[in-house]
Amino acid sequence: MFFLERHDLEHSMVFSVLAICRCARLRWTRRSLLSPFCYVTPCRLSWKENALDSIFLSFSGVYLGILAGGSLGALLAQHYGWRFPFYFFGGLGITLSLIFFKFLKEPQRGAAEQKSTESLVTATKDQGTLLENFLYIWKHPEALLLMLGFGSACIVSYSFFTWIPTFFYEKFHLSLAAAGFSAVLYLQLASIAGALIFGKITDRLSPYMHGGRVIMQIIGLLFGIFFIVMIGKANTLSGVIIALLGFGFAKGGYEGGIFPALYDTISVSKRGFTSGVNSFIGAVIGGIGPTIMGAMISFGKTGSSINRMSSAFLWSAIFFALAALFLIGSFLLSWKKSQVHS
Repeated sequence: MFFLERHDLEHSMVFSVLAICRCARLRWTRRSLLSPFCYVTPCRLSWKENALDSIFLSFSGVYLGILAGGSLGALLAQHYGWRFPFYFFGGLGITLSLIFFKFLKEPQRGAAEQKSTESLVTATKDQGTLLENFLYIWKHPEALLLMLGFGSACIVSYSFFTWIPTFFYEKFHLSLAAAGFSAVLYLQLASIAGALIFGKITDRLSPYMHGGRVIMQIIGLLFGIFFIVMIGKANTLSGVIIALLGFGFAKGGYEGGIFPALYDTISVSKRGFTSGVNSFIGAVIGGIGPTIMGAMISFGKTGSSINRMSSAFLWSAIFFALAALFLIGSFLLSWKKSQVHS
């Protein structure tokens, strides 16, 4: 939160307030407010050659945080009550913010772009009004399609984060702590590996192939669909774990390229604002996923609640397929523009 200029912070705050008003979920404030800072900042220092390597570090922190929060949070709740993890992790967050404020220094804006076609002056100039920035995104449909794809993929991610612990707890009769730990361990470790491997491949591929980042994201989504179906159909704990590992790997491969692919379609001076919009779309659209899955589990008329939960996981693959279609559309639009310019 301490890295972007004042106008970037104001834009992010707008989306945070809108998210609160619409859905009254404070955790969306974190996503809309923090994400722009996390992903714009690494790109200031290393954009062209190793953008995904830099953003992977941010995503690995997210994955490790979910791993620690899901496992340790369940353990603390089991022994000290459900309120204690909120106090514990909230206190850690405040402490970490104070450490960041004291020791982290803001990179020079546009440092990475000095080697590219946009000068430092271009990167630091005024970014326009809120309406002008919205119109800018509207005039770049390839970026808008990437955002819609992100929102669709978030439906799946949010659904898994919400319901997988319950799935382990009720279907395989694990303890609360073991269910929370199993729900995040395999998924997040595989996501770290997927982001790293896909990131390395993509950064090597993108200089030689137009839309290489988006192509790798599409591959990740398609593989993810296969493993989501496996999770829905698996009847054994080992089968679910294997499918979760595959899904996590594919998910990490897609997510590691979200912001680099988006930044390929927009001006350097619009990255902070566009990151805020993208995070807001992901939070708003993704937030309906757990609700839809809960409705399918609670109000379904066939089978037991566990069987309905398995079916809900199975049907969530549709949203990964929809995300892949959005990304294919973005790739085609971007490719068409490149042909016109050439």
